[in-house]
Amino acid sequence: MENTSLRAQLSLPQTDRARSRPAPTEFRAPADPNAFAAVPDSAVPGRYRWIKSGEEKGIVTLNADHSFANEKDEKFRVYQWDLTPSGLTLNWQRGPVRFTIVESPGIYVALRSNNQTERLEKVE
Repeated sequence: MENTSLRAQLSLPQTDRARSRPAPTEFRAPADPNAFAAVPDSAVPGRYRWIKSGEEKGIVTLNADHSFANEKDEKFRVYQWDLTPSGLTLNWQRGPVRFTIVESPGIYVALRSNNQTERLEKVE
């Protein structure tokens, strides 16, 4: 009986569309669901200081084509950023990081459930 059920599940058609991974539960929900509504897509590309849990990790570069390069200037296919009215999401190989606070123009903060933060501070 279990084999029949498993075969039925495996025979379901698969879609080719990309699936975005849900934000890990380690990140808190945004305080303001429209925090990024006033941030135009054109304001995001640039070089940013990346600070994780108070420790500077280096410079990440967000490109106009929605790709980005990490602090080692490495680019991977999965490295994509997305802007919505509620946040800026960076999709890393280890999973997404969702910035939900605009501290000031070009300074974005992601809150983790353990009260640690990740920050992007635009340098150019």
